[in-house]
Amino acid sequence: MQAAPKGRVQEKQAETPLPGDRFRLNQLIVATGYDLATQAASRGQPHDAGTRIWRAMVETAVFTYGLLASFVLSAASHNQRAQRPNPAIMNYIGYVLFGMSVTAAVLLTGYVVWELI
Repeated sequence: MQAAPKGRVQEKQAETPLPGDRFRLNQLIVATGYDLATQAASRGQPHDAGTRIWRAMVETAVFTYGLLASFVLSAASHNQRAQRPNPAIMNYIGYVLFGMSVTAAVLLTGYVVWELI
């Protein structure tokens, strides 16, 4: 490429990387801010090990939350059919899960409103 005259921005040539060329694909994602593999904007940040670790932690937390919620709801349903009171610890876990659900809903709603403004 020839050097750009002073005061003008030189355009980068867009190259389509091969599917197995992960390093060049990540460079293209950083340069363009658009991930061709997932068809989503990545805001110019590369997919690094820290992102994968954070995602794995969130997936584990969501899975654990789902297991606890399923257990509490099925136990409460069983106790209601048997006309028995729920144990105090199960009531406590149920209130904690409810509070987490409401908090997550409020935070996510606030985030969506913030992004739309």
